[in-house]
Amino acid sequence: MPFSMPSRPGSRTSRRLFGLLASLGVALLGSAWLACSGADSERAEGPPAGEIEGVSPGEIGLTAENIDEHEHLWPTNVALIAGWTPEAGGAPLKAGYRGALIRVEENGRVRVAFGRHGNHEVPIERTDLVERANQVRRGELHKVAPCFLAHFGTQFIEVLGKEVSPVQTPRIAHAKQFLLILADPREPGFEEEAKALVPLRDENPDLQILYFPIGLAHQEIAPVRDALSRSALMVPFAYPAAADVHARALFGSVPKSAEAVLITPEGRILERAPLDAPDLADRIRLAAGNSTDTPAAP
Repeated sequence: MPFSMPSRPGSRTSRRLFGLLASLGVALLGSAWLACSGADSERAEGPPAGEIEGVSPGEIGLTAENIDEHEHLWPTNVALIAGWTPEAGGAPLKAGYRGALIRVEENGRVRVAFGRHGNHEVPIERTDLVERANQVRRGELHKVAPCFLAHFGTQFIEVLGKEVSPVQTPRIAHAKQFLLILADPREPGFEEEAKALVPLRDENPDLQILYFPIGLAHQEIAPVRDALSRSALMVPFAYPAAADVHARALFGSVPKSAEAVLITPEGRILERAPLDAPDLADRIRLAAGNSTDTPAAP
C-alpha cells in the first residue's frame, strides 16, 4: 500500500504520528537545542580522551595552530571569552555566550551554533576552544560522543512500512564517515543521483548516508519516502523543514542546489561536491579512504 498521511484525526496511526511530530517539534523552532545539546555530558570527569606524543597530560599540548589536527579532542561546546561582532552585520555577541561546536574550519575559525544568536564562524582566539580541548585531553572534560553525533544524532527519522519512527543514535554511531545529502526530493534528476549512491552504501560498512530533504514544509514526508524508495536508497533523513535549520547550522546557509558532503563523526569536511558531479562516487571513495580517526601528532 502506498505511503500516505493519516486522514482520520482519531486513528491510531494519526495519534502515533502526532506524537512523533510533537517530540520533534522543538527542532522546527530553530537551532537553539544545539547550544545546550552537550551541556551535562561535558561537565563529567572521565579518562583522558587522547594524548599528544611527547606531551604529558599536565602540559598544554593543544594550541590554536594545531587544534584542527586533533579533532577527537574537540569539545562539544565552546563559549566566547570576548565580545565579537559578525563581519556580515547583526547584533554583537557578548562574552560568555555559549554554543555548539560544529567544526574547526581550515581558515582558523570555529563554526558555532549559538541558538537564537545565530550560526557563526568565530575567530578561534575569541573562544575557549583551546582551553576546553586541553581539558578533554587531560580527562577533565568528558565527551560522550563526537561533535556531529552529539548535536545531530537524535535528529533523524525513517519510514518503516507505514510507520514513521525516530532513528536511535546507536544505529548510526558505528560510522567512521557520514555522507550528507542535501537536496529537494522533488527536483528533476534527484532519484537518479540518489540511486548512484547505492553502491557507496553497499560497499563501505563504515559509511553512513544521511539525507537532508531541503525546501519542504513540515508534514511533507511522502515526497521523501517516495523518492528514496524509487531510488533504492532508504536511509535515515532529517524531518522536513528541520532539514533547512540543520543545513544552516552545519554550513551557514541552505544550498541553492543539491550537494553531497562527506564529514567525519566530529564534523570535519572531507569532501563537498554537487550531487550531480559525474565523478562524485570516485571523489567520495578517495576522501573516505584518505581520512583517519586520529590525525598524527605534531
